Amino acid sequence: MNQKFKNRKHKISFKVSARGLVLAFKTQPNFKVMSVFTVLVVLFGFLFNISCVDWMFLVMAIFLVYICEMINTSIEAMVDLITTEWREDAKMAKDIGSGMVLVSVMLSVAIGFLVFLPKALELL
Repeated sequence: MNQKFKNRKHKISFKVSARGLVLAFKTQPNFKVMSVFTVLVVLFGFLFNISCVDWMFLVMAIFLVYICEMINTSIEAMVDLITTEWREDAKMAKDIGSGMVLVSVMLSVAIGFLVFLPKALELL
């Protein structure tokens, strides 16, 4: 395979990935809610002048929630593609995917409390 084709393939792959991210933002209401919380967390991070290590944990937590939401959306789309009728195994796949998002949100909230609570208490 020649180099020109390989480079073109990477450009196409990036465009497809970017399109998936835009599609998730446009079609998933939770993505918009998460974006609002992301902006708030970033603003509070600057306001409280948090450490580099705190930023690292917050950024990982934020991206984990986005990743889980996108995986869950993919699972739901695949299940809907496979069957339109109600099935227990389809419900289980969707419920577990949704549970994955909930666990990632719970982790993110815990990290947020660990980072911001001591800073907020210092103000009191």
